[in-house]
Amino acid sequence: MCMFDKTGAKDDNLKYWLCEDVHTYDASAANVEVKTVLNRLKRRAEETVEPTDRVINQYIADLTQASQAVPPSYTALRKIISKKRNEMHAVPTNPANLEAELFDRLDNYNDAFTIINNIELT
Repeated sequence: MCMFDKTGAKDDNLKYWLCEDVHTYDASAANVEVKTVLNRLKRRAEETVEPTDRVINQYIADLTQASQAVPPSYTALRKIISKKRNEMHAVPTNPANLEAELFDRLDNYNDAFTIINNIELT
Protein backbone atom coordinates (compact mmCIF):
# COMPACT_ATOMS: atom_id res chain seq x y z
CA MET A 1 0.00 0.00 0.00
CA CYS A 2 1.31 3.46 -0.84
CA MET A 3 0.47 6.70 0.91
CA PHE A 4 1.13 10.33 0.13
CA ASP A 5 4.36 11.64 1.65
CA LYS A 6 4.96 15.22 0.46
CA THR A 7 4.79 17.59 -2.44
CA GLY A 8 7.73 18.93 -4.38
CA ALA A 9 9.61 21.94 -2.96
CA LYS A 10 9.24 24.05 -6.12
CA ASP A 11 6.20 22.45 -7.72
CA ASP A 12 3.03 21.58 -5.79
CA ASN A 13 1.96 19.32 -8.66
CA LEU A 14 4.92 17.03 -7.96
CA LYS A 15 3.91 14.49 -5.32
CA TYR A 16 6.05 11.96 -3.51
CA TRP A 17 4.49 8.70 -2.36
CA LEU A 18 5.74 6.29 0.28
CA CYS A 19 5.32 2.59 -0.22
CA GLU A 20 4.54 0.61 2.94
CA ASP A 21 4.68 -2.80 1.29
CA VAL A 22 7.56 -5.09 1.83
CA HIS A 23 8.51 -6.22 -1.62
CA THR A 24 8.85 -9.95 -1.81
CA TYR A 25 9.33 -12.08 -4.84
CA ASP A 26 7.70 -15.47 -4.90
CA ALA A 27 9.94 -18.26 -6.04
CA SER A 28 8.48 -19.40 -9.30
CA ALA A 29 8.65 -23.07 -10.15
CA ALA A 30 10.93 -22.26 -13.08
CA ASN A 31 13.43 -20.36 -10.88
CA VAL A 32 13.48 -23.18 -8.32
CA GLU A 33 14.08 -25.74 -11.06
CA VAL A 34 16.88 -23.66 -12.59
CA LYS A 35 18.60 -23.30 -9.19
CA THR A 36 18.31 -27.06 -8.57
CA VAL A 37 19.70 -28.00 -11.96
CA LEU A 38 22.41 -25.33 -11.66
CA ASN A 39 23.57 -26.91 -8.39
CA ARG A 40 23.76 -30.27 -10.19
CA LEU A 41 25.78 -28.60 -12.97
CA LYS A 42 28.27 -27.25 -10.40
CA ARG A 43 28.58 -30.65 -8.74
CA ARG A 44 29.11 -32.32 -12.10
CA ALA A 45 31.77 -29.75 -13.02
CA GLU A 46 33.62 -30.63 -9.82
CA GLU A 47 33.29 -34.39 -10.18
CA THR A 48 34.05 -34.88 -13.88
CA VAL A 49 36.52 -33.71 -16.47
CA GLU A 50 33.96 -33.73 -19.27
CA PRO A 51 34.21 -30.91 -21.78
CA THR A 52 32.41 -27.78 -20.65
CA ASP A 53 30.06 -27.80 -23.64
CA ARG A 54 28.87 -31.33 -22.80
CA VAL A 55 28.15 -30.36 -19.19
CA ILE A 56 26.18 -27.30 -20.31
CA ASN A 57 24.22 -29.25 -22.93
CA GLN A 58 23.23 -31.82 -20.32
CA TYR A 59 22.20 -28.98 -18.00
CA ILE A 60 19.97 -27.46 -20.66
CA ALA A 61 18.51 -30.87 -21.52
CA ASP A 62 17.51 -31.37 -17.86
CA LEU A 63 15.39 -28.19 -17.87
CA THR A 64 11.71 -28.16 -18.72
CA GLN A 65 10.59 -25.98 -21.59
CA ALA A 66 9.21 -23.36 -19.19
CA SER A 67 12.51 -23.19 -17.31
CA GLN A 68 14.66 -22.82 -20.41
CA ALA A 69 13.71 -19.13 -20.59
CA VAL A 70 15.09 -18.42 -17.11
CA PRO A 71 18.67 -19.82 -16.92
CA PRO A 72 21.89 -17.81 -17.10
CA SER A 73 23.47 -17.18 -20.49
CA TYR A 74 25.77 -19.71 -22.11
CA THR A 75 28.77 -17.51 -21.34
CA ALA A 76 27.75 -17.25 -17.69
CA LEU A 77 27.41 -21.04 -17.47
CA ARG A 78 30.91 -21.47 -18.92
CA LYS A 79 32.27 -19.07 -16.27
CA ILE A 80 30.44 -20.94 -13.49
CA ILE A 81 32.01 -24.24 -14.59
CA SER A 82 35.44 -22.68 -15.00
CA LYS A 83 35.26 -21.11 -11.54
CA LYS A 84 34.23 -24.40 -9.91
CA ARG A 85 37.02 -26.31 -11.63
CA ASN A 86 39.59 -23.65 -10.75
CA GLU A 87 38.54 -23.79 -7.08
CA MET A 88 39.30 -27.50 -7.07
CA HIS A 89 42.76 -27.09 -8.58
CA ALA A 90 43.74 -24.00 -6.63
CA VAL A 91 47.23 -23.79 -5.26
CA PRO A 92 47.27 -24.41 -1.50
CA THR A 93 47.92 -21.40 0.66
CA ASN A 94 51.26 -20.89 2.36
CA PRO A 95 51.40 -22.26 5.91
CA ALA A 96 51.26 -19.64 8.63
CA ASN A 97 54.23 -21.22 10.39
CA LEU A 98 56.67 -23.01 8.11
CA GLU A 99 58.67 -24.47 10.97
CA ALA A 100 55.60 -26.12 12.51
CA GLU A 101 54.58 -27.46 9.10
CA LEU A 102 58.01 -29.04 8.57
CA PHE A 103 58.03 -30.62 12.04
CA ASP A 104 54.54 -32.07 11.48
CA ARG A 105 55.68 -33.64 8.24
CA LEU A 106 58.87 -34.90 9.89
CA ASP A 107 56.85 -36.45 12.74
CA ASN A 108 54.63 -38.20 10.20
CA TYR A 109 57.71 -39.44 8.35
CA ASN A 110 59.34 -40.66 11.58
CA ASP A 111 56.12 -42.41 12.62
CA ALA A 112 55.96 -44.19 9.26
CA PHE A 113 59.65 -45.08 9.47
CA THR A 114 59.18 -46.50 12.98
CA ILE A 115 56.19 -48.59 11.90
CA ILE A 116 58.09 -49.99 8.91
CA ASN A 117 61.10 -50.83 11.06
CA ASN A 118 58.92 -52.52 13.67
CA ILE A 119 57.26 -54.66 11.00
CA GLU A 120 60.63 -55.76 9.66
CA LEU A 121 61.92 -56.59 13.13
CA THR A 122 59.00 -58.82 14.12
